[in-house]
Amino acid sequence: MSLLCALRTLILSFSLLVPHTHATAVEMRSLGASTPLSSKSKVCNVLDYGAKADGKTDISSAVKSTFSQCVSGNRATLYIPPGSYSLAAGVTLSGASGWALKLDGLDTLTADGSFGGNAFVIEKGNDIEVYSSNDLGAINGQGYLKRKSGGSQNARLLLFITVTNLSVHNLILVDSPTFHLIFNGVSNLEACYITIRGPNIGGTDGIDLICTDNCHLHDFEATNRDECVSVKTPSQNLLIEDACCNHSGGMSIGSLTADATNPPEISNISTCNIYSYKSTQMLMIKTWPGATGAAGYVKDSVFENSWSYDYTYGFDIDQCKPSITTYNIVDDRFNKTHRLVQSPNP
Repeated sequence: MSLLCALRTLILSFSLLVPHTHATAVEMRSLGASTPLSSKSKVCNVLDYGAKADGKTDISSAVKSTFSQCVSGNRATLYIPPGSYSLAAGVTLSGASGWALKLDGLDTLTADGSFGGNAFVIEKGNDIEVYSSNDLGAINGQGYLKRKSGGSQNARLLLFITVTNLSVHNLILVDSPTFHLIFNGVSNLEACYITIRGPNIGGTDGIDLICTDNCHLHDFEATNRDECVSVKTPSQNLLIEDACCNHSGGMSIGSLTADATNPPEISNISTCNIYSYKSTQMLMIKTWPGATGAAGYVKDSVFENSWSYDYTYGFDIDQCKPSITTYNIVDDRFNKTHRLVQSPNP
């Protein structure tokens, strides 16, 4: 057992004794896909639509064909079975509801692929479940090849846009050239049992999230050098708990751009039982330079039971830009925070 895992187990045994004071109004019964996997019983196997598990044949067209010809309009499961697959182009799956993506194989992005910024995009849907049934389903971005060659492949691995009633679980995301897992405008989300292994450089966020309402992230680990989780505006009613941020930039509520036409609004965020190891900070509320005159807020949030080993900063509230002095950080609570071993860094 690693030091981090042993530390996490020890901390959890103590944290279970501590009553939590979550500020969020998360409705647990409404989280995730609204129908069970058993109702998505039609299996649409990518191997039947031209995919090959040979590690070299691009499966992007096969995945899109499987979706359009078999999944869309049906209560079905798009199945990528165990094996090694190559992905050389971005895949967008749009507009369907009441379906699942079961990823049990390894999808590896090519270094010279044409992705348009994203490997997999799932958008404009409802009642969707994305998961691995064997805990081995993974997307490997091979970002090291891009960094080594200076190439232009800059795909984020998995992006969800405007999805309601969404479950994402038991996935592995490795070495994205940029961000790993992005939720943009989702609601009734449950995401859990996710492992992210990124590079030791910035610009490689683990999870980026805009939660329009009612989201729960729990039981995940991110090892990367940028944010473990970054909550962005507008977001409300979000609970993040039981997570490991390992060699990362820590947790952030951020990119609060001073935009007068779209002022930042973040409220009712709770974090609990967050374990960070050699992270830059446990939690940062950060701004991003922009226009003057905007008014926004981060409010009614609770940050508690955060534990850190060898960190640079505990809480970092970055609001020092003169052009961004109109933000309000109000009615937030920082409770029961324990710093186990402080970093020797200043």
